[in-house]
This record gives sequence, C-alpha cells and structure tokens, in this order.
Amino acid sequence: MIAEEHYASRWIIHIIQSMNGLAFTGWMISMRFKGLDLNLLVALDALLETRSVARTAERVGLSQPATSAALARLRQFFGDDLLIAEGRRYHLTAAARALRPLVRQCLSDAEQIVTVSGGFDPSTSVRDFRVVASDYSAVAVLTRLAANMASRAPNIALDIIPPEYGSPRQFEDGTIDIFIGPQVYLRRDQPTEFLYEERYVITGWAENPVFQRPLMLEDIEGADFVSARFGPDRFGGWGEQHLEALGITRRIEIGISSFATVPWFLPGTMRLALMHERLARFFGEVAPLRWSYPPFEVPTLKVLAQHHRSRSDDPGVLWLREQIRMAVQDGGIPA
Repeated sequence: MIAEEHYASRWIIHIIQSMNGLAFTGWMISMRFKGLDLNLLVALDALLETRSVARTAERVGLSQPATSAALARLRQFFGDDLLIAEGRRYHLTAAARALRPLVRQCLSDAEQIVTVSGGFDPSTSVRDFRVVASDYSAVAVLTRLAANMASRAPNIALDIIPPEYGSPRQFEDGTIDIFIGPQVYLRRDQPTEFLYEERYVITGWAENPVFQRPLMLEDIEGADFVSARFGPDRFGGWGEQHLEALGITRRIEIGISSFATVPWFLPGTMRLALMHERLARFFGEVAPLRWSYPPFEVPTLKVLAQHHRSRSDDPGVLWLREQIRMAVQDGGIPA
C-alpha cells in the first residue's frame, strides 16, 4: 500500500463511518471492491481530468512519486496505459475516455450517499466545497465567507476556481458546488439565485487631486488607467465594456488579467481605475486609495449564484448558499 494513501477523499471515510459505525484515526485505509482499491478512484478521477501527474498530486495532496505509483497501480488493474505521453502532454487512451464519466458518476453517487446517510453538521463536517468565482468575487465575498467558516465550520475546505477553469463540463459532472458570477456566464438550464447588484467606481491614489472635488469627465479622459483585461483579445470586464460603448476614451497604461491586482498599481501615481465598489471598499481599508462614483451612468452588474439542480436538496450545498448570502450581507453594501 502506498505510504501516502491519505489522498482518499474525506467523504469515503464518511461512507464507512456512516455504514459501519467505525472510527478511524488516520488515512491508512484500504477498501477493495473486486480487487480495486477504492481509494485509487479519487486519484483516477483527478488524473483523467487534469491529464497531469503533477497537478493531480497537488489536488489530492500527494507527492509526485506517490501519484506516479498510484497511476502505475491503476494501469496494472485496468490493463491499459490510461495516459499516454506525447511530447510534453499526456493524452487519454480510449479506455480512459470510457472510464472518465463512469468514475465521475461513481464519486458523485458516493457523495450523495454521504448526504443522505450522514446528514450535514458544519461544526464537524470535513467536506470539501468547490466554488467557481472570479478573483473579484473571491475578495469581495468569499474572504468573508472564509472568515465565518473559520469559527463555524473549522474542518470544511473551500476550493475557489477561476471561471476559465470552472468549465460547463465540470459543472455538469457535479465537481463544482456553486458558481458565482454575472448571469451571462451562468447556465440557463440550472437554478440560480440573485446575490447582489454591484456598482462601479473610479478609484485612485488617496492623494490624487481629482478626488478633492467632484469628479468630471475630463478627469477620466485625461488620465492613464489600470485595467483588468482578459483572454487573447484582451477584452475588458463588464464595466470597461460599457465605458467603451459610451465612447469614453482613456489610455490604458497597465493591463493585467486580474481584478484584484488592479488597485496595487494605483498608490503613489496619478493613475485611475474603474473598479467594482465592493472591491474598492475592500482595498480602501488596506491601501491609500480613494474612490468616487463616475460622472456618467454605468449599468450595475447583477451577481448571481448557481448550483446544479441535483444538489438543490443537498444539506451541505444549502448551508453553503446560506453562508454566501450572509457573507454578502456582511459586506456592508445593500444588495
């Protein structure tokens, strides 16, 4: 047995405890079904998704040698290479492609067993939740969620995934619990709930003289901007796109693919940035920044949360949704 076989998902332990009433003091547990160590299914799921030993090791909490050993055992059991190296990339074999939905469904069903048989107590649960959110939502909302969890649910883990990696396939497979974002990025066929509306503000260094008086359009058009830009075409976010639609011209001095990094390029300069109000308020508490509402109308951003309909009655997801709503309220800005 691999020495570091603690990568077995924590809900597997719950299944055993719930069904057999057993108590375990460590992760050195081997559960076999028709010769297959069921712990290996967690590693297999990650390997088939990431197609990378290194990324799988990081995800499941193993060293790379231990992950390679797990892959070797899986290859031996299934009598197939599963992953084939071509250059610097791994590709799935036909058998691996056939296994992928079956393994995901197996793990999803096991998680449902935990939900039904064990209930959910946040104070004792060791469940892992995966939330898709931009770095803006992570800072503005999920930092407060995490702060609340530290005392109310100390053993629960939160894995925050950027939208570009939180693909629709992962959502459909059930590997994502909650997706937070604008409606345009959410699926139309799954349940959503409104969280809040976000206004945009012009933000800059606290000693920038434009903040000593009402902000004017000339101040904006004459300033250099820091802007969050994404993708190969370097498109701006929701607010930036509306500025461009209004014909407001600005020089983008610094473009960076991160909302949460923008404010760090403002102190000590005359640069400005169009930022989400919650993000500006957050960084205004830790950096010498000031902000003001723009002298023109920028439509608000409606932020929603979405979950898969199969999780609508999942006590853990219900609890998480409520905690996210509380985190929004803790932000101090009316929804």
